[in-house]
Amino acid sequence: MNLAQTKERSAGRTGTRVIVGVALSLMLACLGVRPFAAAELPRAVEDLQEHAEQLRTKLKGRPFTVLIETPFVIVGDEPEPTVRERAQSTVRVMVDLLKQDYFARDPEKILEIWLFKDELSYRKHAKEFFNDEPDTPYD
Repeated sequence: MNLAQTKERSAGRTGTRVIVGVALSLMLACLGVRPFAAAELPRAVEDLQEHAEQLRTKLKGRPFTVLIETPFVIVGDEPEPTVRERAQSTVRVMVDLLKQDYFARDPEKILEIWLFKDELSYRKHAKEFFNDEPDTPYD
């Protein structure tokens, strides 16, 4: 990989982290997770595992990876090592930072985060799974 490719890849990750951070902030706020609320026990791992298994069944035979990154279930349309790396380097980092500054507890509901490999995949799957036709790249 040359320097230009490295810079382009790094810029893409930074943009993704910002988008994920903003999305997680809004999502947690909309779900009523209040800043500095009293701490509570983390969501049962069994609940997350059950939800992840339901998604794996729903997506069986399709090129999706389903992982748990507490407190979320992550779904991505890339190989497992890539989705795991994105979950750890982007989602986990943003969750840790947001919880450090704004949230003392996890959301009460199980939330899914869908990570699509590119704009074409994002638009196709937004329509297929959520009946949504995004009009911006970051809807």
